[in-house]
Amino acid sequence: MICNYIISRFLDHIGSKENIPRPRGIVKEGIFLLKKYVSWLVAIFLSANCFADNGVLILMPNTVVPNACVYKNTGVYQGRFIMIPVYEDTVYECEPGYHLDDKECVSDIQTCTAPNATVAIRTWDDDLGAFGLCKIIECVDGYHVASNACVLDIEVCAIENGVGSREYDHTTNSWGDCMVTSCNAGYTDDPYESDEPTKQCGRCKNAKSVLGQDAVSSYVRGCEIAACLYQGELYNLENNECVPICPMDLYSDDTGTMKWNPRTKKCERECFDGYTLW
Repeated sequence: MICNYIISRFLDHIGSKENIPRPRGIVKEGIFLLKKYVSWLVAIFLSANCFADNGVLILMPNTVVPNACVYKNTGVYQGRFIMIPVYEDTVYECEPGYHLDDKECVSDIQTCTAPNATVAIRTWDDDLGAFGLCKIIECVDGYHVASNACVLDIEVCAIENGVGSREYDHTTNSWGDCMVTSCNAGYTDDPYESDEPTKQCGRCKNAKSVLGQDAVSSYVRGCEIAACLYQGELYNLENNECVPICPMDLYSDDTGTMKWNPRTKKCERECFDGYTLW
């Protein structure tokens, strides 16, 4: 039916006497007529090989006939878009999921690239008349999608008195627990060396002396003592412990007395007659 429609429209058009201004001169008029009727000749030629399709065939400028045959201007059947040449203001239409780009119907979804991404796409925005931002769908191994970026599956996290790391769980799409990787000096993740065994980084036991008071001035790393408080006066460093050398209460023997003075931070010693300090 559409083919008969094309032919009848062509014959009606040839037989009509439309008031169309024509250029003067045989050559110019010939070019004018060729341009005017070439699309009708192509339509008649193609009408003998019509395919059933849901496309559109353009017969005249801004005139659309539905359910007609669809061809590309190369004569190749496409099934998606219209490329029958008519006039410069010919209307072109694309199927859903496609948009017109320089007389070609292209997909509304295009692939794009992003750091550490294996699959990323951008979608056509009809309102903007342009493609949107690149959206990441999948990342390479060791990464996951977060805020439209590929983020490492392992990250550093903070714990009390130390540093830890946590790993992303792709099954639950959430971060796992923060696990200790190192503790600050004076703290340990070894429960046998800590007086806070329930903590990931607990305080070292040797921080206090046998007197139950803080005795360490500084640590090298972990529970390795660098120096004791008032070393040489109140404590001496022996076997990674701060051993008291001056009593808090008055001590006396046959040679003299000694006692820790908290005000002066000194060990005060006095010798009896016949003895001297050494």
